[in-house]
Amino acid sequence: MGLLVGVTSSYYTQASVLLAFIATAGITIGMTMLAFFTKIDFTKYGAYLAAALLGLMVMGLILMITSWFTAFKNLQFAYKIYAALGAILFSFYIVYDTQLIVGGKHHQHQFSVDDYVFAALNIYLDIINLFIYLLRLFGERR
Repeated sequence: MGLLVGVTSSYYTQASVLLAFIATAGITIGMTMLAFFTKIDFTKYGAYLAAALLGLMVMGLILMITSWFTAFKNLQFAYKIYAALGAILFSFYIVYDTQLIVGGKHHQHQFSVDDYVFAALNIYLDIINLFIYLLRLFGERR
């Protein structure tokens, strides 16, 4: 995954990568605070998040095929919407996975003590995907 981030970041300017990094850090901290202090139980929305992720994947596939086989080569606006939706989705995944880790009596689902590696991997992937989508959204290519 680090290789993917490195290669993807190399296509963007340093200022764009720094902006995406700072935005990712800020959103991650904010969403983690939300997960800790909100009364809303996000753990019961896992199926909705999975459906939204599937929809995002289908949208990405449609955009890719559309850009390959049609005359609509300038799909920049559609790709920006795709990146914004991806950033929003993975922001909510940070809240969801954080609440799964923290657990507690107000949460329907939680990770067990033995799931610490899987839980850490989930948070890592959420943050990396958020960074990639923010870089696509705000990034300026070289």
